[in-house]
Amino acid sequence: MGRPFAFFEARIGSGIDRMAVAIIDGEVVGFAGWEGDGIGQVFVLPAWHGQDVGAPLLQAAEDVLKEQGHALIWLQCRVGNNRARAFYEKHGWYVAREVKADIGTLTTREPIMVWRMEKRFG
Repeated sequence: MGRPFAFFEARIGSGIDRMAVAIIDGEVVGFAGWEGDGIGQVFVLPAWHGQDVGAPLLQAAEDVLKEQGHALIWLQCRVGNNRARAFYEKHGWYVAREVKADIGTLTTREPIMVWRMEKRFG
């Protein structure tokens, strides 16, 4: 259901100034990237799920967006990715609506249904 690490690995260098990266024992195990008022990517290697890697990455992205003065931020979560949705909801996010989005894959872009999730500050 999700995109492979190779998809995300190719993007790490392209937006490093807008990214928080988790490195454990010299290995990149996850990252979060943001742009404008949205969080575009949150990725943690499956072996590190449940190991308290994702929460600090998400928090780092949220902190930057809040510091930039955004009162409302957003991200997209693939409809059906209930594990990710529960993770975001645990951290104060809510589903604002379901929309069709054009996301990238390793070889192309494809339309999929996503939950547009939002979080308000203050």
